[in-house]
Amino acid sequence: MSLTSYVFHFSEDDSVKRLPMARWNRISDNQERFIGFENQIIRIAYAYIELHQRKPLYCQRIEGSKYRINQKGLLDQHYTFKNLVSPLDTLMTTADKETSNVISAEVYFRLRRYRNCCTWTPSPEDINKMIALIWRQ
Repeated sequence: MSLTSYVFHFSEDDSVKRLPMARWNRISDNQERFIGFENQIIRIAYAYIELHQRKPLYCQRIEGSKYRINQKGLLDQHYTFKNLVSPLDTLMTTADKETSNVISAEVYFRLRRYRNCCTWTPSPEDINKMIALIWRQ
């Protein structure tokens, strides 16, 4: 058994299109433009599938992310990275230096801002569309 990931793009009209991983890697590295979606926020879903003899067997996890596409059609890296919470930030912003197991509210709010800004949860209908595309192959 092996594990693979699939990448899906959800349009504004809730249509789903599977993106080849090689193309998504080029888009995320800003080597390729995402044409037709300039100055928009796009929704991408990742499905992690367990394979048996190259056939999909089980969907282990599905997660959604939102990315901003700039006016040139490239992924806006600053949009995502400015909202990230790093482990170092968590350690550096403890509420009380003597009790380092207490995390300040600032970290909690950063994490919530990141989740609101850069993630989304696919609906059951969205998941069914993705599963249908995966098992159709």
